[in-house]
Amino acid sequence: MVLSDLGSHGESVNPAIRVGLYAQILLSLTQIGAALALLPGYSAARILAIIVCVLNLIGAVITLLTGAFAAIFAIIVNGALIRALTRDEVQDWCDRRPATGN
Repeated sequence: MVLSDLGSHGESVNPAIRVGLYAQILLSLTQIGAALALLPGYSAARILAIIVCVLNLIGAVITLLTGAFAAIFAIIVNGALIRALTRDEVQDWCDRRPATGN
């Protein structure tokens, strides 16, 4: 397991890799939370989802620059999600319920 040093056979995990893994877990949990909050129409969830998609898009472009062409799929999916989240219908759906939850 990468997050612990138990299976490292005497080698320690690079701290940058450990931070990156925890950041990815946090980003994934944020993405799930934003998706669940979009269903009832919270406007803050739409903004958070766009931010998460932009971060994923940036990560996919960086991954593509390293030669991993599978990142093209992530670029297409995140681009489509950003486009869908900025449509007027989605904005109207999310604006019906204010960010404060009132």
